[in-house]
Amino acid sequence: MALAETVDWEDESRELALTCEGDGCILWLDGRARRLLGGKPGDAFLSLVVPGTEEKARALLAKAQAGKVTGWEIPLVAQARAATVCFSAKPGAGGRVHLHGLVMPEGYGETVRQLGATMDEMVGLHREISSQKRELAEQHASLARAYRELEESNRGVLALHAELADKADILKRAADVKSRVVANVSHEFRTPLHTILGLSKVLLDASDGPLTAEQEKQVRFIRSSAEELSTLVNDVLDLSKAESGTAIVRPEKFAATDFLSALRGQLRPVTAPANGVELVFEEPPPALMLETDQGKVAQIVRNLITNALKFTEAGAVRVSVSEGDGTAYFRVQDSGIGVAPQDHDRIFEEFGQVESPVQARVKGTGLGLPLSRKLAELLGGTLTLESELGLGSTFTLAIPASHPEVRELARIENEPRDPDTKDIPVLVVTVTNDETTAFDVLDELKADPRTRGIPVVIVTSHLLDTEDRRRLAAETEAILSKDSLSRELAINRIREALQKSGMRERRFES
Repeated sequence: MALAETVDWEDESRELALTCEGDGCILWLDGRARRLLGGKPGDAFLSLVVPGTEEKARALLAKAQAGKVTGWEIPLVAQARAATVCFSAKPGAGGRVHLHGLVMPEGYGETVRQLGATMDEMVGLHREISSQKRELAEQHASLARAYRELEESNRGVLALHAELADKADILKRAADVKSRVVANVSHEFRTPLHTILGLSKVLLDASDGPLTAEQEKQVRFIRSSAEELSTLVNDVLDLSKAESGTAIVRPEKFAATDFLSALRGQLRPVTAPANGVELVFEEPPPALMLETDQGKVAQIVRNLITNALKFTEAGAVRVSVSEGDGTAYFRVQDSGIGVAPQDHDRIFEEFGQVESPVQARVKGTGLGLPLSRKLAELLGGTLTLESELGLGSTFTLAIPASHPEVRELARIENEPRDPDTKDIPVLVVTVTNDETTAFDVLDELKADPRTRGIPVVIVTSHLLDTEDRRRLAAETEAILSKDSLSRELAINRIREALQKSGMRERRFES
C-alpha cells in the first residue's frame, strides 16, 4: 500500500514487526509495518523515527543486540504523523535485531471520560446496593430474633429452625453477591487507571520531547482526573471489604509515641504552616502501648487529619492520643467551618456531603468518614463527632488499647486448668467457602480408628440443600448457623449434643 493511501486506523492492527542489522539497516518488515510506516527493506530504521529521537532509537538497537528488551517507547512517523510505538526486541543471529511494536492508542481524555461515566453508574449501583443491604440486614435481624425465640420456646421444632436459617443464608448470600459485584468492578478499574497514570507521567516527564503548553495542560488534566478516579476506586474497595466482613485485622504491639512520630513523617509536606493553618501533633503519654491493627488505625487518623485540613481555612489542626480504662482515644481537633448538629449523621453516610462554600472548593468522594467509622467498628471501637457550625470540629476515635481478639487469646492461655479433670474432645468444623469441606473432614475422621469417636459440630453460614443437611445431620452431633450464633447458644447446643451422644461432660470450654 502506498504511503499516500489512507488507512482506517481503527480497523488496522496496531502490531508490527521488523528485523534490522545491528547498524539499523532494515532487512524485513511485515505487511502492517509497511503500511503504517511506509518503510521497505534497505531503509534505515532511524529514517522512520521522529526527528530528534534518533539517539533513543540507536540505544534500543544497541541494547537489543545484548539481550531482550521490553517496554521501550519510540516515536515513529506513521501515516505522515507522529505515533508512539512500544517496542520489545531481542537479538538474532549475526548481530541482527528482531523488533515487535505496538502502536499506542490516542484519545486518553475520551478514555477518562468513559471511565468517569462508568464510575458514576457504579456509584449509583453502590447506593442502591447499600439501601438494599440495610433492608436485608433488618430482615435478617428479624429472622435471627425469631430463631432465638423458637430455640428458647421449643427446641423440637428443628424443621422450622432450618427453614429460617436457610432464608437468612439466602439473604446474606444476596448481600454478599452485591458486595462482590462492587468490589470486582472497582478492582477491574485499577488496571486502565494505572495505565493512564503511567502514560501521562511519561508524557509529563518529556522523555520523548517537550510538550506544548496546551498539551501539558491537557495531560495534567487527564492525570488529575485519573488520580481522583483511582482514589474513589480504592475507597470503594476498602468500604466493600469492611461491609462484607472480608477485611482482616492484624494486631501488633506498638507504642503511641512511635505511631504519631511515623504519622508526622508521612504528613511532613503539610506540617508546615500554609495559608494560616498549622498541623500540630501533641506528645502522647510515653508509656502508652497498643496491641491492635496499626495500619487500620493509621488509615483512620490520616483520613481525619486530611479531612480537617480541607475544611480549616485558618488556625490549627491538633492531633492527640490519650488512654483511660483500657481504651485509647485518638482526637483530631480543628478550627474549621464546623458541622451543624442536624448534619452529624449525614457526613458518616456513604457519599454524604454537606453543602458549604468550602465544600465547593475541595475535592472528596464522600467515602472517607463512612470508611473510617467501619474500620473503627472492625477494631472494636467507635468514631464520634463533636461540632457546631462555625466553631470547628473534634473527631474522636475510641478503640480498645488491646484488640478483643488479643484479650480473648490471652484469657484462654492464662486460664488455670484443673489437673484432675479431662477435656472432652469436641471438633468444631467451620464451613467457609465450600460446604464439601465438611464431608472431606468427616471422611478422614471416620477412616482413622483414633478419631472415629470424636463428636463433630458443624458451624456454617452457607445454604445447604436438603440432601447435604440430611447427610451432615447423620454424621455429626449438631449443625449450627453462624449468623445467628451466640457464645452461650453454641455452648448449650454442644452440651446437648454430648448428652445425646451418651458422653458424660466433665469439662467444657468455648
